[in-house]
Amino acid sequence: MRINTVNKTITALILFSLALLITSSSLPPAQAQVGVGASPSSQHFENLLRGGYAEGYITVSVNSDEYIGVSVEPRGDIKEWFSFPDGTSFKVKRDSPARIKFLLLPPTDAANGRYAGHIRFSTSSLGTPEGQIGSSVQVGIDAVVTATITDQQYLKCRATSLQLKDTEESQPIIFSANIQNEGNVRVRPSVDVTLWNQKQDKILKTYNVDSGKEILPTTKDSISVGIQSSDLKISQYWASVTVTPCGENRLLSFDVREAGSLSLDGVLKTIITNIKAEVGEITPVIAVFQNIGESAVKARFKGNVESSGRIVELLESEELLVQPGSEMNLTTFFTPKEPGRYIIKGRVYYGNKQTFENTGIVNVLGTKINYPVIIVYTLVVALLIFIIFRLRTRRR
Repeated sequence: MRINTVNKTITALILFSLALLITSSSLPPAQAQVGVGASPSSQHFENLLRGGYAEGYITVSVNSDEYIGVSVEPRGDIKEWFSFPDGTSFKVKRDSPARIKFLLLPPTDAANGRYAGHIRFSTSSLGTPEGQIGSSVQVGIDAVVTATITDQQYLKCRATSLQLKDTEESQPIIFSANIQNEGNVRVRPSVDVTLWNQKQDKILKTYNVDSGKEILPTTKDSISVGIQSSDLKISQYWASVTVTPCGENRLLSFDVREAGSLSLDGVLKTIITNIKAEVGEITPVIAVFQNIGESAVKARFKGNVESSGRIVELLESEELLVQPGSEMNLTTFFTPKEPGRYIIKGRVYYGNKQTFENTGIVNVLGTKINYPVIIVYTLVVALLIFIIFRLRTRRR
């Protein structure tokens, strides 16, 4: 009779332990109150055309030291006008906010007038994983976006930072500028150049060079064009430069120097990566290249990703023109397939030269440790050992 009572007690304890183990697997880790912010909180787009284009940016931040998933949802009367070229979900943490790009694309049948909408940024559920029993919390914030539709087209742009760089014999003259499209139609800038001799008493040549770029309304971009100088002798020259259709005009000076007198020199300052990443996460690799020479160069990053002494992926960025004295981020991506420590090695190739090799490290995490489950497993094992010990003691 006593043994039956003990057996019933043991059975009840085992069932209770198993129930505790099952429910503990769904216990959420403790969550601190998470706050989310969006800046700017409101934006207005004036004089949009039907079927037109505008773009804006919103920086989303949280006060969590761990990555938090955030989703994007357009709302309001113009929710169908929104487009998010980089996707509608991303991850942020305290020291890694996200800059979200959005497009505003009014339909061709939109009536003139003022319209309003907003973008809702919502965190993923904080507390209980999806599909499990328990409470969960989501935090959200809205950024207001308004727009005025018009049927009047107007062309307006602004050119800044106009520059002509010194060059060598038989090499092109590089002109560069920044263009801000402040109108509501697309802008395709071109450059008109009138070339003068050193005394500015004789026009040598005139040029018209298309930038080859089309700059959308509300956007800013840089242009860089090469002007032929194969028949120019070593000397100082002057150039009257006009950026069309922006109307900006500057008188600039440049030198044509002896071949080889302008040195090509550059440095790969660093390789920026995520210190931590997860399996399957698209991980950026940013090579920061600085042109410390005197000539503009086309630069490209080439490298590889190594794990356990073997190459798992090759990297190669887009080739970009880097002006003297400026820095450029040469970006590529890789997606780790397994947890582990990954080493990124690479160089920047420019002109007929290359930089010293630089490295970056990415630690890829596997499955996260579920401490509540481990604790419950330990308690269950300890409980079973205690029960067996007591049972043997009673039988003796």
